[in-house]
Amino acid sequence: MAKDKGKSPSITSVMLKTIQAVDIQCSKMLVKSHHPLLRPILLFFEFLGNGFTWIALGLYTYFTAGDDDVTMRLLYLFTCGFFLDLAMVGSVKLLFKRPRPEMNADGSYTFSADHYSFPSGHASRAFFVCFFFLHFLRFHFTLRFLIYTTTITLAVSRIMLSRHYVSDVIAGALLGRLNYVIITSYVMYWW
Repeated sequence: MAKDKGKSPSITSVMLKTIQAVDIQCSKMLVKSHHPLLRPILLFFEFLGNGFTWIALGLYTYFTAGDDDVTMRLLYLFTCGFFLDLAMVGSVKLLFKRPRPEMNADGSYTFSADHYSFPSGHASRAFFVCFFFLHFLRFHFTLRFLIYTTTITLAVSRIMLSRHYVSDVIAGALLGRLNYVIITSYVMYWW
């Protein structure tokens, strides 16, 4: 039986291509929207969301916590969440293997990055950290607002630096939320 060469694409295929085109265009608009003087600030957020930064903060907390049992338990949970984040993001990146945006003119990174874009590990980590801190630590409204704002700014900076597309950041944020739910719903009751 011969294949139908005149077969039209499926509605799903057309929808996915349309969504991808909108995703790329929105990402390009965000890249072009920022002033060049903002780049150092955006790079600061890139540094803030990097895994090495959080490893250093975790080690600092570990060595300065002393005999504080509560801090050590929180650090344990946070470390579980950190490694779960790496596993989830890494697995999804290997599954989809979406290349990073071509818009990144200079290609310079604060730290060496993997080659895949979907999902954003920085966004995933930022949203996990945000929800984790707000769940376990009681902050004044102003500080809570600052944490949310920093998280969203970090996520948007990934697009503005042309490291990710909008959909990468949204997927990263959803993975970060899922990570938080897993850690606070299951892992904290296992030990």
